[in-house]
Amino acid sequence: MRDPLEHAIGLIAEAKMYFILTAQGTVAGSPERAEHLVRLERTTTAAREHVESMGGLDALPKSLAVALRVCEKGLDRLRAPEAQS
Repeated sequence: MRDPLEHAIGLIAEAKMYFILTAQGTVAGSPERAEHLVRLERTTTAAREHVESMGGLDALPKSLAVALRVCEKGLDRLRAPEAQS
């Protein structure tokens, strides 16, 4: 069985990758951005659910907790109407 912390690291890294790709590599309002937003949401949700099963953000090293929160807040920001114009 995979170590829960190692699994969390992988999930958060994948979410952060999609956050960076979406924010820097796509144009607001484009079909590509919409596709990346779906992937970002999927990976961020999977990471959050896994972290909650571990006992929440307190179960993570602070840098990982911050990375996950950045992805969550970034997703909200990238979806905001002003990000689409």
